[in-house]
Amino acid sequence: MSRNRSIVEKFFRYTAIGLTAAAVMHASYAAEFNSETMKKMGVFLSNFTETGLRNFNLSELTGTDQGIQQIVMFAYNHIRINTPAKYISEAQEYYNLNRVSEKDLNAVLQRYMDLDGFLSSRARQQDEFILPDYINTLNTWEFPDQVPDLAEYVEVTSASRQDDGTVLMKGRTYYPDLNISSGSKCEAVAKPHKYQNKDTWAIISLHCEPYQI
Repeated sequence: MSRNRSIVEKFFRYTAIGLTAAAVMHASYAAEFNSETMKKMGVFLSNFTETGLRNFNLSELTGTDQGIQQIVMFAYNHIRINTPAKYISEAQEYYNLNRVSEKDLNAVLQRYMDLDGFLSSRARQQDEFILPDYINTLNTWEFPDQVPDLAEYVEVTSASRQDDGTVLMKGRTYYPDLNISSGSKCEAVAKPHKYQNKDTWAIISLHCEPYQI
């Protein structure tokens, strides 16, 4: 009888130790994502929403012609908004075209989507479908001039690490130009990613509810 009691006591002791360890691990994950880290997550996600790319699964985009168009336009719009000096406006007889180097476009896709050399391999093989939205010339891509849209950014209010190592980010959009601090609910999944020896994330999916301005 005493032997059975000892076994039971050990079982509950080890179970308690295991639960405590799990709780400590969960707490360490939560502590990892402090307010400063979540602010950086918001900046990361805002790179997508400010270009209008706010509802997608990356694996689906890379598998269709229309999705590839969205990926290329994301890279172009990111450069146009954030580093305008990297594109050159050229007035032509019928169009105002912005020329962007393939190298710069690929750098954006590598940084935010972990797509290495994407334009050189996947998209360049399909020149036919991309016209007339943009034109792929040797080592440059040309885009019609566009008027910047209303800026939409993301504030991440909670984040948690999932079992597969990815990070679930939740928050809301906001519109500083309209002085509106609360827009649509957003939820994103990203994976830890290193770009130019710096720790960041690469997007897997982003889903924002319809605009609520």
